[in-house]
Amino acid sequence: LAGCDSNAVLITNGDNDTFPLWYVQEVEGFRTDVRVVNYMLSSGYWYVHQLGKKVYDSEPLTFTLTPDQYEKGRNQYIMYVDRGIKNSVEVKELVDFIASDDERTKLPLTTGEKVNYMPVKKLRLTVDSAKCVDNGIVPLEMAHLIVPYIEWEVRQNALYKNDLMLLDFLANNNWERSLYFANPNALEKVIDLDEYCHLEGAVYKFMPVKAKDYIPGLGGIHANKSYDVIMNDFHWGNLNDPSVTVDRESYRHARILKQNFLRIAQALMNTGKPDEAAVVLDSCLYHFPHDKVHYDIIMMPIIEIYYEAGRTETANTEVRKMMDVCDQELSYFLSLDPDFADRIYGKEMQQDIAVLQRMAEVTRDNGQDDLADEVETILLNHMQILQ
Repeated sequence: LAGCDSNAVLITNGDNDTFPLWYVQEVEGFRTDVRVVNYMLSSGYWYVHQLGKKVYDSEPLTFTLTPDQYEKGRNQYIMYVDRGIKNSVEVKELVDFIASDDERTKLPLTTGEKVNYMPVKKLRLTVDSAKCVDNGIVPLEMAHLIVPYIEWEVRQNALYKNDLMLLDFLANNNWERSLYFANPNALEKVIDLDEYCHLEGAVYKFMPVKAKDYIPGLGGIHANKSYDVIMNDFHWGNLNDPSVTVDRESYRHARILKQNFLRIAQALMNTGKPDEAAVVLDSCLYHFPHDKVHYDIIMMPIIEIYYEAGRTETANTEVRKMMDVCDQELSYFLSLDPDFADRIYGKEMQQDIAVLQRMAEVTRDNGQDDLADEVETILLNHMQILQ
């Protein structure tokens, strides 16, 4: 919420993504201007009705379909029927088609009932570049990168009520409100837009600009904004408190955030900002300590960034910690029955071996020959047992 623009819309995927945000809004009164939209609940008519009303400081979402058209039992399932339309169609045209009362827009069933349907899968969203800049959806320095339109294809054979709600909002938003996703990949079958989703701290902002450092399914990164959000807007705490125990769900979210720190640091390196990248990683390792969020394979790129940023001593310290983790894990795995260890921990053993091999290469490439020798000694000891 802290990283979202004023009056933004944030699409979340389920209860665990949503309830903490609703807590800080409802109980602490924090960022009540942001409309948090639970996509799963949006399949319920009653919830879509709520989205069409103002809540606290959050303006209602604008839809073409009336509340009655979102009622229980209506437009639950909009099937696709191929009408031979080859070109893409504006999202607004599709929504208007579904909302229309014209009999020609209905599909007759064998029961005699007539239902709404979707005659096209290829969709287009035309961009108003001036509005995008004026409303803060795209920062001024990125205005020259705005594309004239975005096209995608629906990758399923029907729209459910929540899918229709999202397309309806896109069709009517008119680039007035910023749109964010907790995870754009979760909606890829309906709106395959992750190439235009930019990580900004912990959420992905939808902008009509092709994302830098793009990874399919994960979107790209707005490096400068992400740095500002995680270093200045976010407030971290308690994970590094020795008295705090991390529950399973918090651990899962912490690992995702740790990966976001890494991606942001990598993006900063790619834009020629090694000092900022190192500061991001310092914050990551301080707020997500090893005894709470265990070291794993993502420590390798963290170590490599430290070396590239000229933070050799820090990198060496992390190599020794990671080396000890791999050594302890492999020693345990290899103390077990070989068949059992291979069946249950085979993947983990391969990963530890790969990390040790990579650490040996990276430390030697960065002139840390003594440390490389230590890593290779541990690696050789375990390899001899494995053979």
